Amino acid sequence: FAPRFAFLSHNDGLLLRLEEATQQYGLAGHMVPGAYLELEYSVWPDLYGNPDQYVPSVLQKAKEMVARGADTLIASPLPLSMWLIKQGLTEIDGARVLDHFGCAIKMAELMVDLAQIGIRRKKYTPPQRELLTAIQELYK
Repeated sequence: FAPRFAFLSHNDGLLLRLEEATQQYGLAGHMVPGAYLELEYSVWPDLYGNPDQYVPSVLQKAKEMVARGADTLIASPLPLSMWLIKQGLTEIDGARVLDHFGCAIKMAELMVDLAQIGIRRKKYTPPQRELLTAIQELYK
């Protein structure tokens, strides 16, 4: 989507996991160091209920990533991405905020188009148990 991207997460553990996965996929050369907001899940209702209280810190973190060269900001987990879009934060200092739902819809449309010309995806293989356990730990 852009030459350089960065992750914005709610905590340092998830940010580290995302950046490690990016390295494993061989995309580290396109990644700019990301940032995290130090938010616990207990704060999420307030994040949605009082967004003006959180927007300045989110903008500050996002602008830092853009200053480091990010063209696209990828928010994770999904509720954070949805929150950014709901706040109208689709672009920050010239960097696009990735719309996860928009991408999922376009991917589904692509899969339908490919199937119509005879290209079908392989059977889905679920993640390994240790990966699921690690993900569950990040979301505690």
